[in-house]
Amino acid sequence: MNSRGLAKITEWAKQNPLIGGILFVIVGVLMSVSAVNKGKKYSAFIDGTPVTGTVLKIEDANDGGIPPDVQLEARWKTTDGKSHTGRMKIFKEELETLKEGEDVDLVVDKGDPSQAMKASIYANDKPVVLFGIAATPLVFAGANSRSKCNTASRNGGDLGH
Repeated sequence: MNSRGLAKITEWAKQNPLIGGILFVIVGVLMSVSAVNKGKKYSAFIDGTPVTGTVLKIEDANDGGIPPDVQLEARWKTTDGKSHTGRMKIFKEELETLKEGEDVDLVVDKGDPSQAMKASIYANDKPVVLFGIAATPLVFAGANSRSKCNTASRNGGDLGH
């Protein structure tokens, strides 16, 4: 979203503070629920076992969604010698670096060894556990670099008034 679109949304929210406030709360709740659900999914891998698997197939199933949907199919063996095959998400940048038949680092769920996650994905999305609840951190973007406050700090404090 560009700064003009954000300015229009901000102006609308100033003219409709009750509706804007309700929408702000709804978005905040949805983001929090999403983070907690993601944390639950990833918490199964907190004490996971690192294994090396083999890439069977890489599929770019991107339908324009955010984030892009890139899937890796891999086979791995657990410590008990059983072989498992599964699909997992990978970063779009890894499409060029991963090849079929190559080794890939995975983290296997100790409770269900048929579930694995690519180690780099786990390291990036690792949940934060607070008071027994696992949640991924929420990240909020900061102010536009052209805002008066940021410009003022680069210009020695002059706000341009």
